[in-house]
Amino acid sequence: MKMFYRFLFGALCFLSFTAISEPLTFSLNRLQDGQAVKVTEKSFPDKYLFIAVGYTGCPDICPTTMMEMRSLLQSLDETPALAKRIQPLFITIDPVSDTLKDITDYPAFFDSRIIGLRADDFPSLDKVVETLHASYGYTFKGKPVLPPDLPKGYTVMHSIYMYLYSPEGELLDVYPYNSDITKLVQSVKGYLSAPQGQDKTAEQSKVQPANTDTKATNRGESPVSESRKTEKTEDAEKTEKAAPKEKSAVSHDNEKLKTTDKSAKLTTKPSRANDKQANELTKAKKSCLPPKPFRLLAPQQAEKFLKKSALHLTQDKKQVTPHLTNLWAVWCAPCRKELPYLQQLAKSGKTDVSLVNIEDSPQEAKKVLNDLKVTLETDYVKMELLDELGIQGLPVSIVTQQQSVYLGVGALKDEEKISGWLSCLAHDSHP
Repeated sequence: MKMFYRFLFGALCFLSFTAISEPLTFSLNRLQDGQAVKVTEKSFPDKYLFIAVGYTGCPDICPTTMMEMRSLLQSLDETPALAKRIQPLFITIDPVSDTLKDITDYPAFFDSRIIGLRADDFPSLDKVVETLHASYGYTFKGKPVLPPDLPKGYTVMHSIYMYLYSPEGELLDVYPYNSDITKLVQSVKGYLSAPQGQDKTAEQSKVQPANTDTKATNRGESPVSESRKTEKTEDAEKTEKAAPKEKSAVSHDNEKLKTTDKSAKLTTKPSRANDKQANELTKAKKSCLPPKPFRLLAPQQAEKFLKKSALHLTQDKKQVTPHLTNLWAVWCAPCRKELPYLQQLAKSGKTDVSLVNIEDSPQEAKKVLNDLKVTLETDYVKMELLDELGIQGLPVSIVTQQQSVYLGVGALKDEEKISGWLSCLAHDSHP
């Protein structure tokens, strides 16, 4: 931990992989048949281990990493012999808040083959983190705080690489956050296809990424249970904004997510006619500029969303009241946090609101909605919908009004501005 704080709060946030990595060793716990079971690197004989660190309340980065793992596994399923050779692991770096059940259920939501692991104590956690050359830590009001006595509203910092180890425990490769899935699959398949005992460790164990993406998130934004609910402090927000902005770093602020960049590239470059139409729409709505995280979609992009019947989107010239469709999931802490606000929006009459739940069972989703006293109409769809739309993070909100479609990837943070914007849209639409 001390070594971590020395570089975490300095001007640079780099990790060096210039030296050959030490063999992987760890002693952690997993939940198996309802019982805590001790596991080590030897518990997965003849398996390549694909490892990520994070925590269950992570609002955006960790869900994206889990979806990357899921996509990798699904691609490997096309070659069963290779799929059997890999074991994905997700290690919590926040054992203070994450129970063993939390870290078991969370990755299993994405794919039941991803095993969640938790350390008994911080020395055990530090050992595996140091072996991975990963990093983690906690801050409160801009200052580092040490576990286990962490205050409410503390911020979690962690590196966001994925690590591939050989069955012999040697580091083969390190993959950055939001990797190109095609290249990721191709790389991993290359290692898995090698005859056992002949992995490319001689060259590939010397991995030299330019820097490490160390993420900051606030526990107050992402409670997994009611007992973990805290409030985000202004100082914590300032700390996040003051974090180093290296080229490969990705802020946990949803507006800066690479997933947002992805959603902006859902289609090919629009024609001049589409550009002109989009400019006309923007000009018409100039008095009602969308607040973050929303942006007005160009016609070709809007069409892609409108064609998805599961979203129940309409493009009616006579539509006066905006319609907001919110995509959410039980595991997504920011999603749960904004559900009561969406309920208030619907009651205010400023917008019609409908919910689309991603992958949860109706029973689980309804329990969360009932606990929050949310009565909004809810549909249930598969995770593939996000893949089809090119979106890798939740929550997602889509606002339609007359011929305009606005996409918002990320939490609805500024409720006052959003409410005012929706009122403006409705007012401007009246003849």
